Amino acid sequence: MSDERLWPTYQVCQELGIPIIAHAGPDRDSNGFAEPRAFPGCGKSFPQLRVVVAHLGGGTWNQTLEIAQAFDNAYFDCCEIIEWTQSTHGPSDQQLAQLIRDIGTDRVMMGSDFPWYDLDHSIDRVSVCRFCRWRRKGRIVGANAVDILGL
Repeated sequence: MSDERLWPTYQVCQELGIPIIAHAGPDRDSNGFAEPRAFPGCGKSFPQLRVVVAHLGGGTWNQTLEIAQAFDNAYFDCCEIIEWTQSTHGPSDQQLAQLIRDIGTDRVMMGSDFPWYDLDHSIDRVSVCRFCRWRRKGRIVGANAVDILGL
């Protein structure tokens, strides 16, 4: 997100109202382009650009709240990380629930990044996670994507 060579693309997307879905977390080259610290500068330069942060920050999930606090038009996909709870690098169910509450359930969706996992199982994981009432969970598994992505 911080690579200024992409900023002309961000400008066009902002002007046309097209959201960007961005990988978030560590990358193979360790260049930091997808780490949480890379997002706020883009948000300041393109305040109307909607950016979907994939897998709630992935391996850097514990820094994701910083993006939400610094970048009003950042939204978050939980499709992959919902399957990582209790894994070595993933949050616990309680940590994930708190992160989603802190970000705001209206800024979280699932399925915009990739469907590598069984979708029914991922939806079941959302249903048992204790971050909000079922009505809000229904928005996370569907309606938020419609609103955020302009579907």
